[in-house]
Amino acid sequence: MPALPANKLAAVLEALRTYRNARRVAELTGIGQATAWRIAKQHGIALISLAEHMRARRTDPAFNARQLAAVRSDAATRRMKAQQADPKFHKKSIEAARLNMKRLNSDPAFRQASSERLKRLHGDPDYRAKLYAALSATHRLKRAKRRAKAIEVALRMLTRLDADPVFRLAASERLNRLLHNDPVGLQAGKGVTRP
Repeated sequence: MPALPANKLAAVLEALRTYRNARRVAELTGIGQATAWRIAKQHGIALISLAEHMRARRTDPAFNARQLAAVRSDAATRRMKAQQADPKFHKKSIEAARLNMKRLNSDPAFRQASSERLKRLHGDPDYRAKLYAALSATHRLKRAKRRAKAIEVALRMLTRLDADPVFRLAASERLNRLLHNDPVGLQAGKGVTRP
């Protein structure tokens, strides 16, 4: 491994003391992750795991704001929709979430904290209003989808029946009677039916 220039080495050491994560230092200084790790070991700098590093970064409001902006971008939305459309990814995602919730729910302290948080949320009138508005919108969407599906099924059925000459004749006679206002047929409630 060739020696780094003195100014580059100083920048790497400063980054290692600040972040204590080889991957982050490698990204910031433009060196390899293995090189950053070796330099840290040579100079006695204790490194932390990526998980610990990310936990520390999530306490920074500026980092959280950048992350939120990235997640809400159009590209991220398209990428997530594409991933969720993949059945393999969808199955893995559901399984991972199920295992994570199972692990979390096995901790009584987590269950207690979750219960208290939900009780507080449901006690807040603003939250309840938002929740019920979202639920109403979901139900309206489901109703609209069910209605569209029912119309599609009815149209398919009519298309199939329209090929039947007996049905066409019966429908034509009934429509003619309705159009010409045949009070006898309407009052009797009778129409031409299929044999």
